[in-house]
Amino acid sequence: MLTLTPTQMLAMVKRQLLLQPLQHDCTIERADGLDIDSFLLERIEQWYRNLLLTADTRLLPVDDVRNETSLSRNADDSITALIPARVVRPVEVQLASWSMPVTAFLKPDDDAARFQFNTFLRGRTDNPAVIDFHNRWLLFSANNGDNSLLTARAVVRPDNGLYIFDSAVKIDIPLT
Repeated sequence: MLTLTPTQMLAMVKRQLLLQPLQHDCTIERADGLDIDSFLLERIEQWYRNLLLTADTRLLPVDDVRNETSLSRNADDSITALIPARVVRPVEVQLASWSMPVTAFLKPDDDAARFQFNTFLRGRTDNPAVIDFHNRWLLFSANNGDNSLLTARAVVRPDNGLYIFDSAVKIDIPLT
């Protein structure tokens, strides 16, 4: 995995765009020029956000956030998991009472997500389901056993502003 500061990431993108190394045998000045660093940093942020949302999870920073996640059981035997703000998307979630982890997550507007609110159609411990609301997960279903989180792996945004990704990722910053 590469771990780059914003300055290192900017320098790498500038090299790829042939904006560095600078030519030092002449001087050109403009008063109406573009702040290229700010422009590129905005584009890098857009690219990285999209990367975290769409790229293969093997290429991205993935952490187990179970110790940072709080659970509350709902009256309908679902469990609401309040996840840390740094979570971008879930990778694998499993309650201790479930026979298997969930690795395919439902969007709130999916038909399968609506089925979870029906007592007869919802996920059970042998075929659990998780609806991803981006700031929380809704887990179906709980039972009378141990409903603690066994696993809560997620793609995360690094807290300190670093860019972390596998060296196999193609850095293709859109300039428009």
